[in-house]
Parts: sequence; C-alpha cells; structure tokens
Amino acid sequence: MVVSPHRECVDQALLRAGLTGVDRARAVNRILERIANGICPRCDAALSAVPARSRATSDRCVHVCGECGSHEGARAFAKPAEPEPIEDWPLDASEVRAQFQAARRRL
Repeated sequence: MVVSPHRECVDQALLRAGLTGVDRARAVNRILERIANGICPRCDAALSAVPARSRATSDRCVHVCGECGSHEGARAFAKPAEPEPIEDWPLDASEVRAQFQAARRRL
C-alpha cells in the first residue's frame, strides 16, 4: 500500500529542525512537489512505483527512492541516529551511494 505524504508531518519535521515561516513553507512545498512529480526529495532520483518510506517523519509517510530508503535503514542499523536532517534535502546522490556502500561494508 502506497502511503501519501502528509503536509503536517513534513512541516513538523522541518519545525523540529528549526525552520520557520516562509523558509519552512517553501521547503514543505518543495518536498511535496518533488514527490508528486515522482522525484525522490532526498536525492532527486526517480521514485519507483512502490517507493521506500523515509525515517525523517514519525509516521514514515515521506516517499524516497529505494537507495535512500536502504541508506537510511543501513545507517540506522549501523549507528542508531536520526537520518540526515530533512531541511538539508536534497542530498548529493553520489554521496548517498558512497555512504550506503560504506555502511554495508561495516555490517
């Protein structure tokens, strides 16, 4: 089942990160627009028909590409921590791949 991202969840994640006002509203719209256009908001890659769900929000309603979902999962397993702050998205896709490969080697 594909879960739709919730504007409120994205907004709250950005608020926790310290974004306020117009900057937060723009970031929410940017993230939701990317998802609506089939683009991973985390790295700008294409989303698959059944996207992964990011750990950036409490209910994991934000869609990300499979590679980003795997990266967040490996990172959480190898070193329990918060995912990269949502306000830093999009991340550099080559950096995501390099970090994921490094995390896999540590497992």
